[in-house]
Amino acid sequence: MASIQNTSYENCNKGNRKINKWACFVKLNFARVYKREKNHRETMKHLSDEWRDYKLSQHVEVPRNNCVNELDETARKRVQGLVDHGWIDSDTINCYMKLLQQVNPYVYAFRTHLVEFLTPSGKYNFRNLIASRRGKQSIRNWNLDFKGMDAYNIIFFTVNLRENHWILIAFFIGNRTVKVFDSLVRPPKITEQVIIMIDHLQQFLEDEHEFRTGDELGENWEEWFVENGFKTVNQQDNCNDCGIFMLQTAKHLATNKSLNSIVPKNVPRFRAEIESELF
Repeated sequence: MASIQNTSYENCNKGNRKINKWACFVKLNFARVYKREKNHRETMKHLSDEWRDYKLSQHVEVPRNNCVNELDETARKRVQGLVDHGWIDSDTINCYMKLLQQVNPYVYAFRTHLVEFLTPSGKYNFRNLIASRRGKQSIRNWNLDFKGMDAYNIIFFTVNLRENHWILIAFFIGNRTVKVFDSLVRPPKITEQVIIMIDHLQQFLEDEHEFRTGDELGENWEEWFVENGFKTVNQQDNCNDCGIFMLQTAKHLATNKSLNSIVPKNVPRFRAEIESELF
């Protein structure tokens, strides 16, 4: 197999070109396939059992069931470029969180720009979201698959703070806890802005549950705890990787894995994993 891996155009051009032309073509293409499969296996080693099973299930002759296929070619190239390097954008996050829901149907993730429509002037306004759904084709189908708050174990909100930093807010339904995971928080405390945002999201879950199911949720939010995930999420060492940290935190929580491996030195591997899982 070593000789196949070392096959190159330079080696193929040696000797009688007419005789070796077909043999070289076969060797080169076999080498490409071998390398691609080897890289795929290396990536798969790092995936959770749940994600590996899902990934393997996609090796059938049917279209991939994730929103990357719904993007135009330009958007897909942009997403792939952002996964390879740089700051993660909303399209990448929404596609990845949708894929995460397919891996674990007991988690739900709302869209990244939800907060903007809920608080257009800084105050909570559910009617604005409803009106926007009716008036804007781009968000008309948001949350159509939401089955009500009691249908899930974890509900995720991916939030873009100040238009330059991603954080994850997770509602753990079973133990009535809201946790904030921020990979770039100094000092290590939940800001007043995030506390107000959590109040808005609690009200939103009440309204959205009733809007989708027709039944009042009747949740006593005073019995819920708000916790800072600072002690359980490691901190990034630059200004570009907040999206990677957030997505990996959501993935590890959804697949019941420790967050200890989410550290700066593993970011290149995480980017490769996300690209493999999306594409």
